[in-house]
Amino acid sequence: MNNRQKVAAWCDLCEGGDCSGRGLRTGNPDLAERIPITMRRIRLCMLVLPLALVACTPADSGSLDGGYNPQDPSTWPLAELVGQALDDARREGASEAQIATLESARDDGGITASEARNAAELVRQCLIDSGQQPSPLSSRNTLGVELFTFTVTAPPSMTIEVADAFYNDCERQHRQFIDYVYLQQSAAREALVRELEMHDAALRACLVEMGGRDIEGLTTGELWEELKHQSFGGEAAGYSQEVDCLMSVGIYW
Repeated sequence: MNNRQKVAAWCDLCEGGDCSGRGLRTGNPDLAERIPITMRRIRLCMLVLPLALVACTPADSGSLDGGYNPQDPSTWPLAELVGQALDDARREGASEAQIATLESARDDGGITASEARNAAELVRQCLIDSGQQPSPLSSRNTLGVELFTFTVTAPPSMTIEVADAFYNDCERQHRQFIDYVYLQQSAAREALVRELEMHDAALRACLVEMGGRDIEGLTTGELWEELKHQSFGGEAAGYSQEVDCLMSVGIYW
């Protein structure tokens, strides 16, 4: 299965919902295969916010060349980004803790990794309360940002549809809007730039090996665009997908 097929499969699974960093395991023997869902998919399938990303297309973290873009929340001033998230959180019935974290982010300069971790733990506890068994949290580098993930085991008596409904509700209450800001704030973009610059030579060499041309003279922003083309476009963009260049250096979606 190539990357484009994987994306289609994940989007079918998401069905327009929030796929933030979890896996699902059901006790039903017909549905017993673990489904690992990473942050790559939250940026592909998150439709729960009015200004969130278009469904099932590669996330656009901007050209990284700066400048305000009304269609790209990662270029918005923090007050505007958090304001949008707060409006949506209040309308969607988010928990008081999630709203308090967002209000603090507006005053303190953004969402910290510690706050993102705390929100993930609240989701886990919510799932435990619903009768499911989440794994301990793990973390991984996702586009330069530390992302907190876990898998979930549903009891044999719970269908995948019911388990998903519980999961989506727990995310909405405790983490969904926090993660929206956490992944779009300027600190996240700056972290991605640092990762790209750290692995610049290896990323350029990989693109050339996968069929890229005139890679040497690209700016960091242009390099980012080519990396997205290689990861998602494949042959249609003139690239082999034998290796995902970003993932080859430990930068995950």
